Amino acid sequence: MRANFAHHGRRLLVYRTRTPSCSLLTSSPSIRLLPQPTPTVCPRFERTFFNVLFKKPPREIRQPEYEPGWMQIMVWRSRMLDNLRPQPRRELMEAWRRLMQAKLKSRVPLNSTQALQCRRLLDYLFDQRISLQEDHNVKPLSAADLAMARQVLLEIEPSETTQHHVDFAHALYKMWMEGDFAQKPRAVELQWTYLVRALSLYGGGVEAKEMLYEKWDMAEYAIYLTKDDQLLEVVARALAREGREAELLELADHARLRGIALDASLQSIIVQYFATRDRIEETKAWFAKPIEQPQCHPDTYRAVASFARRNKLQEWAMPFFIELGESAPRKRYWDVLLQSMLLMGRSLSQIGTVMDHMVDRGGDIKPTINTINGLLYVAVELKDYKLGQAVLQLGDDKGIKMNGESYIHMLRLCIDAKDFDRAHHAYEQVKYLEPWGSDSKSDLQPQFGRLVNHYLNTLAKQTPPSFPLILSILNSVEELGLRLEPATVSALCLRFLENDQHFDVMDILSINTFLFSEAERAVVQSAFVQFCLDPKTS
Repeated sequence: MRANFAHHGRRLLVYRTRTPSCSLLTSSPSIRLLPQPTPTVCPRFERTFFNVLFKKPPREIRQPEYEPGWMQIMVWRSRMLDNLRPQPRRELMEAWRRLMQAKLKSRVPLNSTQALQCRRLLDYLFDQRISLQEDHNVKPLSAADLAMARQVLLEIEPSETTQHHVDFAHALYKMWMEGDFAQKPRAVELQWTYLVRALSLYGGGVEAKEMLYEKWDMAEYAIYLTKDDQLLEVVARALAREGREAELLELADHARLRGIALDASLQSIIVQYFATRDRIEETKAWFAKPIEQPQCHPDTYRAVASFARRNKLQEWAMPFFIELGESAPRKRYWDVLLQSMLLMGRSLSQIGTVMDHMVDRGGDIKPTINTINGLLYVAVELKDYKLGQAVLQLGDDKGIKMNGESYIHMLRLCIDAKDFDRAHHAYEQVKYLEPWGSDSKSDLQPQFGRLVNHYLNTLAKQTPPSFPLILSILNSVEELGLRLEPATVSALCLRFLENDQHFDVMDILSINTFLFSEAERAVVQSAFVQFCLDPKTS
């Protein structure tokens, strides 16, 4: 800077010496006006790298989105780890309520990290009820507060099934039992059933089975085994889902030895367990076992039909379906029978003929949209796009219009067939119809959520991806309140990075990763690390 200043200073002095003095002008006989020199303008120097560093971004970045109450719970945990004074109990209980209320409204499942921290907070609130002077007049968590957490565990389809969820369910049960809540009739028994259901849902099927054994011979609990709550079926289904074959068969034998005969529901669970694994002898044996009801469960017939097709056992299975049709069964059995006939190799024209002759003991039965949707699901199972279109034509010939569930099945078929134009049309129809409506117990919304993740993953694998289509789907996913899976977020982020869409990467991370558990965030982090270490990444 000094050299620059000196350089320009010398130039200024040189120009000044060229200007004539006053004495010379007065002594000159003739006055001549000399041309005035042009003033020198010094160049202006700027540190332009500051402009680059502090340049305004092209658009605003989405701010991280936290669920109501969750940030307060995380701040509490941070203060506890740092041995700092936590927030007042009143604030913590309010944060608990806000989180659970938000979960019930949005239907976003409780992830494993949230289950862990909520269990710790519950223990803290229970153990420190009167430890702080300012909290003497603060009431403890009420039965309604505990009930909200229980609803979140039992009524929202989980994205993870971990030991943290099991521990949280135990903590809720313990706090309820040790609190002053056991005033309603059968309240203790009901809380016990809730714990059994929670264990069955989150991977604790073996422990749930042991809980059944402990209460089996108690009269006040017996009603919940096979009647009110069907806990025997709930636990059996959990054991089958967890792959606990020995425990599943032990439970069925335990029930038989104590006078509970094999019924259609328990038989269906066991038959489906063996049929999906193509265990031929076991499937045949359990399907042939006598049950209390005159007919097997509809799901049993459906599982046997798929099993027979995969294992070339159509000749063995066909007599069972003929017998079912001759018994003039109810409508839901006819729907399964038509699906089974399609799986057995019958043509759609034959299916249409049978539709016109369906009867039960009350008279003729007309096909409905549920009938068509069942046939569409067969096309999905067989991954037969043309069959799906033919089923829709059959429904149109019968005067049956498609509904939201029909479009969900067609969306799956179109995605697998890489027919993205029709897939987008089906997606828009489902988005418009919202077939799940206000029914929080409907499985259509979780099913559609999984399908949308499959849709986005498939689009991300295309070369080149249709980024405008992906972005439009992401916008509607947020509007519908659907949940993106960690693998989907990872795949989309990598494709956005490859296309230099950095702001879209930041947006999708801000919207989704704060809803993920620690384990789910590790999936996304691992994908980024692999991308950075890949030699092909420029």
